[in-house]
Amino acid sequence: MKRSLEDTKDGEPNSKRPMSAPRLVGNIPCTLHYPLHREDTSWVETFTLPGSFKIHPFTFEMLWSMHPPKKSSFTRYKMLETEELECPFWSQSFGRTGPSTSSLTTGIPAILIPWFNFANEGTNYGNGFKNPFNAITVHWFENGEDYTYPQSYKHFVEQDAYGNTTTLFIFFGHPRMIQFKTKVQDASCGNVRLMLNHEMGLVMGGLTQATHTYAISKVGTDPTMVGPSILLTFEILKKKKKFI
Repeated sequence: MKRSLEDTKDGEPNSKRPMSAPRLVGNIPCTLHYPLHREDTSWVETFTLPGSFKIHPFTFEMLWSMHPPKKSSFTRYKMLETEELECPFWSQSFGRTGPSTSSLTTGIPAILIPWFNFANEGTNYGNGFKNPFNAITVHWFENGEDYTYPQSYKHFVEQDAYGNTTTLFIFFGHPRMIQFKTKVQDASCGNVRLMLNHEMGLVMGGLTQATHTYAISKVGTDPTMVGPSILLTFEILKKKKKFI
């Protein structure tokens, strides 16, 4: 199903604009397509995981117990100064990068391999790139106050001849909001906020890495949204990246 681009103000939709017809990129049944650009050059798609790739509660608990002991920090650059900030989530990255990788699953915990194989063999999002998905980052969110800062890693990810990139997310646990905000001066780009639900897949592709930043937002202390959540991020990397 194809959705229209919505211009947003402060993350809230306020108008709809005509645009060229978007194409559905993914091969998963009942996929929804969200253009982030009027010409559909930047886009997001969402789907529900097929039954064999849903997560058992025991597996969720095992995966949750793998989070690092310390929550993440990152460096923010402001003019000529840098600032070290603590960020309230855990993250850990796995996998190897580069065309010389002998085994895509090298360094990846066995518990993650079924979803890693799904990303590469059960979807067609990696088609057209010289490398398949070759890296996973896992984010653990303890409650509704945990969040990520806006990020985009265009200079690390593999691009096709047209500059397109592809990143696939798989989400488990209590719902969280992900927001895509334009970072370019282009009236054709819009901001989109989407709710990540349990056992949901989300793919951002096209020029999204170049035109938008993305972040997991706080959802506050609503008792229906304070439970743990896990986000798997699959990327096609062309060189090693300093993860946070």
